[in-house]
Amino acid sequence: MTAMQAVASINRERVARYLSQQRGGFHPRLMLASFLIMWVPPDVLGAYRSMVYRKVVGFDIDATAIIAGGLQIIGPGDIYGKLHVGRGSFINRRCTFDLNGPIYIGSGVDVGFDSTIITGTHELGSPQRRAGDLIGKAVTIGDGVWINAGVTILPGVTIGGGAVVAAGAVVTKDVAENAFVGGVPACLIKDLC
Repeated sequence: MTAMQAVASINRERVARYLSQQRGGFHPRLMLASFLIMWVPPDVLGAYRSMVYRKVVGFDIDATAIIAGGLQIIGPGDIYGKLHVGRGSFINRRCTFDLNGPIYIGSGVDVGFDSTIITGTHELGSPQRRAGDLIGKAVTIGDGVWINAGVTILPGVTIGGGAVVAAGAVVTKDVAENAFVGGVPACLIKDLC
């Protein structure tokens, strides 16, 4: 094999590996849902958006849940069984959900606009590349929780029922039931019981 053929072979392998990785993030049903939703003005027909995400994409979203604007949903592979939204929950505009792992949103939950829920993280790698293999860690939000605007929730976090997360907080660890937390990183402000 000549040097030119070896380089061509390596390049073909790299391209094939790259395309294989990128294919995992291609979600035709989600693209169709986004197309159907983009024509609906924000803050109207929230039940329609929920229905599109439920029936076209296949997410587990209760029929009474309201989605005020299109969601940005990302994640590799089979994301369709990873989003669960409970009865009467409200998700505001411009929210981002990373579905590397599952997201469980309970009943009666309010998620403020520009909030982000991240489930993807990395195992600790070698000194040459500390961000090792990608893994997903579930995020669970209990019933009746209020997530204010601009909140970021990191992988593996559980927020207990009845809790409140202040605007702009970054939630890095579990939040107890009926706790009011805020800040970066989020810490207890007061107990709501």
